[in-house]
Amino acid sequence: MKEKRKRNKQMIVRLTQQELTEFSEKMNKAKAKSRSDFIMALVRKKPIIVPDGLPEITAELKRQGSNLNQAVKKINQTGTYSFNFISTIEKCDRAYESVSQLVCDLNGRK
Repeated sequence: MKEKRKRNKQMIVRLTQQELTEFSEKMNKAKAKSRSDFIMALVRKKPIIVPDGLPEITAELKRQGSNLNQAVKKINQTGTYSFNFISTIEKCDRAYESVSQLVCDLNGRK
């Protein structure tokens, strides 16, 4: 048997194109999954936090991961490496853990 939805009330809002654009920009900036999630965060007065620089840090981590994958592929092909590979892996791991912890702290998760 299917359960009834807890949220059974609907709200219809009319917006101008400019207001809808502003709403969408703020929702995207907050990285909300949906309009409903964004509105519920506002209703519950949860802080909507977007740390400065996080997109740039994430992009840098992706680049490091790509470089690391290329290095591992080369090592697997040749069987040798000429730099301190373990140190590089540890630095990438620390950077990832720092960003992961920051995101969890901002979202109130552990």
